[in-house]
Formats: sequence, structure tokens, C-alpha cells
Amino acid sequence: MAQAEELNGFMREHLSCGDNVGSTIVFYSKKEDKNALLGLVPTESVELVRVARYQPENILEALQAVENAEKTHLYVFPSGFAGSEIAVRWAYRMRGSSLVQVKQIECSGAQLIARKTVYANHVLGTFKLAKRPFCISLSPAIPPRPSLPCPFSLHCPTWSGSHVRYVYWHISMGPLTWTL
Repeated sequence: MAQAEELNGFMREHLSCGDNVGSTIVFYSKKEDKNALLGLVPTESVELVRVARYQPENILEALQAVENAEKTHLYVFPSGFAGSEIAVRWAYRMRGSSLVQVKQIECSGAQLIARKTVYANHVLGTFKLAKRPFCISLSPAIPPRPSLPCPFSLHCPTWSGSHVRYVYWHISMGPLTWTL
């Protein structure tokens, strides 16, 4: 549920109420969570995908099954290792661009300008993504202080909302096992 709150905060801070803000894809595992998740979705348009458990390849296959990538310019994934992994793998699969732990994005013609902290959070780096679709994961949100601006920003006036997809999941991760 924290991922939904993170995306809601991102949209609330940086998109006006009149904007067509795109659509959301939610992956979930428990039937009883479906209605609660619908109440947290940050967009009017939503697709729910039920999966047994989190496995990156299953998420990518399900995403491929529900997605029409020709219209989507930007995918926004939540912060954390899973959001970063899926953003990178989805960009590779769709032959697009990816960047993880992004704090700010803005459109520059057909390119996306993204900013993220580098060098142990001491420098704000600026990156230019040129291949669509753009797949980003958000930087972990720091609770805002009154004197500090929100860490995210989005300014893409030339894109209609149908070109933006927010993706998150509420799935049991299960035990992690490593084989060496």
C-alpha cells in the first residue's frame, strides 16, 4: 500500500487536478485486497492484474499482456529494489530508456530530462533519455519538511495523460533464497 501512497503523493504534488494523468496497472495477489487497492489508485483508469506472488519475469509477462506500448511514453515505477529492477528490465524488453531512483523529470521535445542524486547523494546529476518508452523508478521519498520542496517533480505539458502509466504491486514477496 505504501507504493500507492508514494505514487499518489508524486501526482498530488506535481500534477494539477485538471491534468489527464494517465492510467495505473496494479499487480496484486490476495482477492480480499482488491477493493482496498482500488481506493488507493491515483488515476481514474486502472487495470488490476492478479498474480500468485512476486517474480520479476511473471510481472513482465503480465505487463506485456495488458500493455499497448505504442501509446505509452512514460512508465513510473515505485522506489525500492523491485521498482528499479522492473523499470530496467521493462525498458530493455520494450527497447526504451531507463533510469532508477529519479527525483525529477521534465520533457524536452521527444526526450526526457531526469535528475537523480549521485555520489552518495552529494550531487544532483542530470540525465537525458532519448528512447521511448521511458521507464523510471522513483527515488525513495524522504518525509517532507516545511522548508524543503517535495523531492519529485514532473512537467510534460505536451504529453496527454494516456501516455503515462503508473505501475505498482501489492504482492507477497515470499522468502528470498539465494543459490551460490
